[in-house]
Amino acid sequence: MDEQHQQAMQAQSHNQQQVLEQYQQQVFRAPDWLRETTTDAPMSDAQPATGSADPVTPLFQPLHYDDSSSLALTAAQVGVDANNHEAVENWLDEPIQTRRSVFETVRAYHVGVIRGEMYNLISQVEGVIKSLDDRLLQQQQDLFLADF
Repeated sequence: MDEQHQQAMQAQSHNQQQVLEQYQQQVFRAPDWLRETTTDAPMSDAQPATGSADPVTPLFQPLHYDDSSSLALTAAQVGVDANNHEAVENWLDEPIQTRRSVFETVRAYHVGVIRGEMYNLISQVEGVIKSLDDRLLQQQQDLFLADF
C-alpha cells in the first residue's frame, strides 16, 4: 500500500509539474522581437534525453528564465513597456550615474526574475513537505534505536 501511495504521489507531482511548466511557458514568454535577438537556443528546441526507459527526475526542478525573458521582466519592473522594442533599447542605452540607479535596476531584476525562481522552488518544497507524515518521524526513531 505504501508503494502504491508513493507511486500515486509521484504521478500527481509529475502532472502538477507539467501543468506548471505549460503555464510558465505561456506567462513568462518574452516578446518575439526580444527572443530573436538572443543567441540562446529556445527551450522548445531542446531534445529529450534518450536511452533509459525510467528517467530519473531530480527532486526539485528549478525554473530558469532565458536572457531575453529576464531582460523583459526586469524592464517591466522599472515601468518600461517590455513589448516595445524601442522603449527597451532606450532604457538599456540610458547611462547609470548614481548608486540609486544601480540599486533600482538590481531590485527590478530581483523582483522580476529571482523572486519568481525562488517562489517556484518554495512551492516545490512545500509540496514535498505536505506529503511527509508521521511515518518519517517513526523511521527516524527506529533508525536511532537501531544504533544501540
